[in-house]
Amino acid sequence: MRQPVSKGVPGWVIGAAIAGVIAVILIAVVLPMYEKAATISGLMSTNAEDRAAAKGKALEIGSMKLLDPLVVASGQCPPEAAVDYMETLIKLAPQGSSDYMKMKVRRIAEGWAEDESAEKRLAGAMGLTAYFSEENRRLLMLLIKDEDLRIRQTVAANLTVKSKVSAEVALAGIDDKDLQVRRNSADALMKIAVPSAAELLLAKAAKTDDVGMKATILRALAKRELAMEVGAAGFVPFLKDASVDVRKEAIVGIAMSGSPTASDLLIRALDDPSADVRHEVVWNAMCRRDGKVALAATGRLLTEPSSMVKEKTLKTVGPLNLRAAKDNVIALALKKDETPEIRIKALGTILSLKLTKMEERYPVVEVLLPVIFDADKEVSDKAKEIASALASGKRPTTPDGWKQWVEDKKKLMAVMKRIESTEKAAEQAMKDEEYKKAETLYLKTVDLMNEAIELCTEREKEAYWARQTSLNRQIRHAQQKASMQKPDQGSD
Repeated sequence: MRQPVSKGVPGWVIGAAIAGVIAVILIAVVLPMYEKAATISGLMSTNAEDRAAAKGKALEIGSMKLLDPLVVASGQCPPEAAVDYMETLIKLAPQGSSDYMKMKVRRIAEGWAEDESAEKRLAGAMGLTAYFSEENRRLLMLLIKDEDLRIRQTVAANLTVKSKVSAEVALAGIDDKDLQVRRNSADALMKIAVPSAAELLLAKAAKTDDVGMKATILRALAKRELAMEVGAAGFVPFLKDASVDVRKEAIVGIAMSGSPTASDLLIRALDDPSADVRHEVVWNAMCRRDGKVALAATGRLLTEPSSMVKEKTLKTVGPLNLRAAKDNVIALALKKDETPEIRIKALGTILSLKLTKMEERYPVVEVLLPVIFDADKEVSDKAKEIASALASGKRPTTPDGWKQWVEDKKKLMAVMKRIESTEKAAEQAMKDEEYKKAETLYLKTVDLMNEAIELCTEREKEAYWARQTSLNRQIRHAQQKASMQKPDQGSD
């Protein structure tokens, strides 16, 4: 009798399914475990090429899968592989979702920072600076003084967090015997010093005999927030230092301190024997827009021996609107024993005084007459250029022409004074309701205005004509008021 055909799943299908499941398990579980183990093993290899390949693979796998196993295995890391191992940890930790991962890396670095192996101490320095914590002050101070130069350089070059502890560590590195460590420490100090470290830094600057270190510390203290903490008084002792560089840094600190006494201290520093220091004073006055100090510097223009300082002082006049410096600037331009370069710069500065009124500009042209025909052609040409600008474009070609122009302007200014006083009297008469008197005074003002127009250039006449039109309106107004006034009103 024939057997019935089975309707179940064929055995080969079941076998294939089992094989597929096993393959999936291998791919999903076993292979990643193998990759992680191989990567960790590669990072611990004494062969540099193996470590380089493993570092790349570690970044592909990512921190979520690899960082914890690396942390667990760190105790087995040989000294030769410590630096690469730490570099990998530092790169992986930021991929984590919290500071917890960074804390784990820092704990490994703390353990390695005091290892007998220089390689592990170097790796520890990398970890402690990458994930800085003020709790690690003791370890960082040990590392910045380590016998291995690479470790000291690493610490100094990687101090980036602003804190008092960072400043202490950088300060310890400033007097290192190695130039690069000193430079790195100085650069770090400029960036990381905080107000709470100001007292510590100031004390160090006061005690050290190293000029470079002292200047570097003061440069760090001259940052606005630290300088305000120190105050101008804290920088004063350094104004007497033998080093020009130290005195210059003290000037910057005083200027940045914002202290009420800062301006007076800077004015005193204008008597410093070094031109570089005096230049620093003027430069800071301009940068901080301290008109009091800049004006004091212009008062020394005629006695200042340094051309560099005089040039910088002249540059402050316009930006700081130092109109009170006019006489000193003009006197410098007239000074025969001054260099042509400085006289030319002084002449150029006159325009920056922004002398807009006729009674301000024209007298200056008169004062400049000796310079207009100076023996030095460049000085003479500059004086003519400035005088022409002040004279509204007028440019006589001979000494007699300039003298005549000045005489005409003197007459014009005298007439203008009479116009001003007469017009004021007319306005007062209008207020007093003495309209007939006001009319008479306005008519007199018009006559004076006609005299002024005769003395004006064509360019200037338009302004006077416009003013005359306004006066005519005032006359008509006064006439109208007078016609409406009763006979017994407005009498003298």
